[in-house]
Amino acid sequence: MPSCHALLRICPSLWSRWMLWGSAGALFASWALTYVARALESFFLALRYIILACMVKPEYRHLFYTAETGVEYIRKEFMSAETDEAKMEIFRRHEIKWRSYKDEVRDFTHANWAWWKEEQPAWFTEEVIQRVPDEYIPIAALASLNAAAHGGQRRRSSLGLVGSVRESARRVSISNDRDEN
Repeated sequence: MPSCHALLRICPSLWSRWMLWGSAGALFASWALTYVARALESFFLALRYIILACMVKPEYRHLFYTAETGVEYIRKEFMSAETDEAKMEIFRRHEIKWRSYKDEVRDFTHANWAWWKEEQPAWFTEEVIQRVPDEYIPIAALASLNAAAHGGQRRRSSLGLVGSVRESARRVSISNDRDEN
C-alpha cells in the first residue's frame, strides 16, 4: 500500500484539506484517502485484467471464465481431433494430463501404428516417434525400433531435439573420457 503522503499528492483536493485542517482534519482525510485508494486499486486491477484478456489468444480466452480443467481440455482436444496428426499432439503434453484416459490413447496408437509405418505420412517423423512412450507402440514395432537403435534399445526423449543434443553431448563426453584413460 502506498504511503499516505504519496496518495495525498495524487489527489490535490485531499492534499489541500490535509494542509488546511492539520491534525483536526486528519481523521476525515484518512477516511477519504482510504476510499480513494481502494477505488484506484480496484480501477487498476480491472485495467490489468482487461489488458491481460486482450493479450491472450482469442481461442484461449474462454479459459478465463469456464470451470474446465486442463485435463478436461486436453481430453476434449484429443477426442474431437479429426486427423491422426492432431491426435498425436497429445504426446507433446505431459503424461499426467492424459493419464486418466491412457487406455484410449494406447488403443489409438496401437490401431494405427502399422498403417503409419507403411504409408509414412509427412507428420510421422522420427521426432514424433521419439516422443511416443514405449508402452504406446505395438510390441512388434517396438522390437524393430530397438533392433535398429544403436545399443539395442531405442532412446526415447520427451524433450525432442533438446534431449537429442544433450544425449549427443553426453556421449561425446563419455568417449573423450575413455580416450584419456
